[in-house]
Amino acid sequence: MRKICVPSLAVLPICLAVCPSAKADFDLTFDNLVEYEAVYYTYDSSGSLAWDSAARNMTSFAQAGMLSFNDGDIKGFCIELNEAVADGPELYEYQEFGFGPDDYQSPLGEDAVRLNERMAYVSGIFELFYLDAMATDFASAAFAMMTWELTHENFTEGDSSDWKNQVSLNSGALQFDEYSAQAAVFFNEMKAVLFRHDLESILALNNDALDPSTSGYQDFVVRNEIPAPSALVLAGLAGLGARRRRRRN
Repeated sequence: MRKICVPSLAVLPICLAVCPSAKADFDLTFDNLVEYEAVYYTYDSSGSLAWDSAARNMTSFAQAGMLSFNDGDIKGFCIELNEAVADGPELYEYQEFGFGPDDYQSPLGEDAVRLNERMAYVSGIFELFYLDAMATDFASAAFAMMTWELTHENFTEGDSSDWKNQVSLNSGALQFDEYSAQAAVFFNEMKAVLFRHDLESILALNNDALDPSTSGYQDFVVRNEIPAPSALVLAGLAGLGARRRRRRN
């Protein structure tokens, strides 16, 4: 299956509701892209390019927007730039963005403090623009690009309150092109009011948590909501069944 998001990039939310303490394992199967735009991007992961680096040629293709999983039960925004979308069921785990050993680890290898500063801004756009992002292709694409920018740009060290002024579509280590004019407008509307929000409002869907030695598939960020008890039970049972099947294989 072709890579749909990141290196081709990806994604977004509507999401399965899960309580903050949930650590359920479950099978995640990609359905399709829902709302999205085709864009191009360039990303330098070396850490040598600053947030204000000059514009470069955009050579990597991306479908930026909303991804649906498990027959539409889960939707999430991609938070990795160098992983593919699985073409079959893959075991994922819900993880919080915190500082504990069981919490989500930075795909960039950054320490927990810097990761959590980044994700606090992501939580902010979920708080203000989540529903708007689900409504149209251009809003979903802008939300996806903002998520990647916040999680991957080489922001300056020090006070993360300065980072909102370092967000850009067209400069820095991560840059985008060929998005629609409407997506650019929506992106800048989000930038104008970026703020750090409570990390308990979002969760990670992590493919690598159960086997950190594997390169894995794209990880996603979803909205954290309180589920019906049956939903959490079913998620846990699905994960248990997956582990048993894998032990037999």
